[in-house]
Amino acid sequence: RLWVLGVIAVLCFIDVATIAISYLVYPGYLDHGEPSVALISWRLLDGLPAFLGFDEPALISNIYGPLTYVFHALSFWLLGPTIMAGKASSLLAVTLIPIFVFLSQRHRGFNQAATGAILACGLVLFHIPFAIWNRPDSFIALLGVIAVWAVNASDPKRSEWVKSIMIAVLTGLAVGMKVHAGAYFAPVVLFHCVNENRGFKTFAAMTGIGLTVVLLPFAFSVFPISDFWTWIFHHLKKDNPLQFVFKSIRYGFIYVSPALFYLAASRWSGKSHSLAEKVYFGLFLACLITTLFPATKVGAGTYYFYPFLAISVNQ
Repeated sequence: RLWVLGVIAVLCFIDVATIAISYLVYPGYLDHGEPSVALISWRLLDGLPAFLGFDEPALISNIYGPLTYVFHALSFWLLGPTIMAGKASSLLAVTLIPIFVFLSQRHRGFNQAATGAILACGLVLFHIPFAIWNRPDSFIALLGVIAVWAVNASDPKRSEWVKSIMIAVLTGLAVGMKVHAGAYFAPVVLFHCVNENRGFKTFAAMTGIGLTVVLLPFAFSVFPISDFWTWIFHHLKKDNPLQFVFKSIRYGFIYVSPALFYLAASRWSGKSHSLAEKVYFGLFLACLITTLFPATKVGAGTYYFYPFLAISVNQ
């Protein structure tokens, strides 16, 4: 049984890696928004602003948090001005997701770790092409997986300040890519903090560290915060068509189903849950519901649930 799950996990990983490499060498982009992300990122290397006002002649309307463009700008800086460089960092993130899922579940035994990697590969493949484009979703999914690994590696009998700082920085990086990304990390952060050896003091410190990471890029002139928020409020005015809501609910159920199976099995076995586990599950459901608001906007989509991958697999 061990080797069977291991072989399936390896084959699934090879499938993900093959798709990532194939798209890396493909001489173009699959989505109309990807060239915009690449162009904004490349412009940063010349000291040009990422966010422009509505009346600017060089206006580009794909607006994400500053760190999305920083990650891709680093890729351009290392690899040069090529289409491949505009996709390399996000495809690396996609490839690393199942590896870190395996590591994050290793404490539960090889079977659980291999199963987690298989599920992670399945969710990545399910969201193709969204999972492989250069928008920030795969970065956020990877950061979430690493955060879950840090939580699972923490000793509940210790304060674990190093891992607390690590989780806070990862959360800040994610929110620095998408404003609503805090929803993907809130259950992980609270689960880590609802502990007699951590508590509110740890939560307050993590909040401060995370906010610092989010706000730091706006200290640089290439990220004018006024133009950024002008775009965010503009996007908030978009409609939420009812047909998008029903579709998103169906997709959201895919992510919550492992937790429901776990709860059903626990109830059947009579297993009790700690306060941290109850908070983790309850906040996970609340965050899934909250994500319906941005996911059902015109121009958004069901791939907004993709970064919940880490929590869903961890149930």
